[in-house]
Parts: sequence; structure tokens; C-alpha cells
Amino acid sequence: MYRLLLLALMIATFGSLAANLMEFGGATLHPRHGERLAEAAARDGVLVESYTAAGRALLPRIGMQERALATAQDIYGAAFAVLDRQPTANDERSFSDMLDVPGVYRPAWRVANVWGTPVLFGLLLLAWIFRPRAIHSFPNQR
Repeated sequence: MYRLLLLALMIATFGSLAANLMEFGGATLHPRHGERLAEAAARDGVLVESYTAAGRALLPRIGMQERALATAQDIYGAAFAVLDRQPTANDERSFSDMLDVPGVYRPAWRVANVWGTPVLFGLLLLAWIFRPRAIHSFPNQR
């Protein structure tokens, strides 16, 4: 049963990380606004900056660039349209502020998922550290 808990925490942690990389990294892969959004992510905080930097570097290498860009377009399409009308405006705003426009709908689970990855990783670490003796990776050789 405990192994199932560890497996579920691993799947949830990496699923949460993948969703964040697709959303935030995909937004920074936008052909017209990607550079500006990547710079704005540095003003937003360590989590968003980490997701954008990792997604921007990793997604093209694993062939998920088009899918991530489509995901970001689905979520932030209205914000991209606003950025098209104001190409040089908002350069001092953060990533979240640039994409927070009327018409952008981010469900509560997506908003909470920003913190979901580190929280799930912390729970996974605690579950791994305090796992029962029977689940240890290497059996006792005595």
C-alpha cells in the first residue's frame, strides 16, 4: 500500500511539473512575444521563472514545442492578442501581469498547480525518507 502511495506521489509530482512546463514554457516559445515573456518571467518569482526557463530549454529538445505552443495559445490566446496590439507596452510588468487580461481563463487547478509541484515534491521526499523498513531499496545483507 505504501509503495502505491509513493508511486502516486511520483506520478502526481511529475505530471504537475509537465503541466507547468507546457503552460509557462509554451508561452515563452511564442514566436512574437516569447522573448519579452521570458524576460518578464524573471520579474515574477522563482517558480514561474524556473518553469519558463526549463520549459523553454527542454520542450524543443524533446519535440514538444508545437504542442506546448498550442497549449499556451489555448490558455493565453486573448493575452497574445492584447500584446499584438501593444507590442512595446508593459515591458516593466511581470509575466503574470502581462498575461492577466480579460478573456484569459485559468481554472483554479492551473493556478494552484504553480505551487503544486514543489508541495508534491516535498510530500514525496517526506514519504521516501520515512518509508517503512520493508520498502527500503537495498535489502539488509545480514
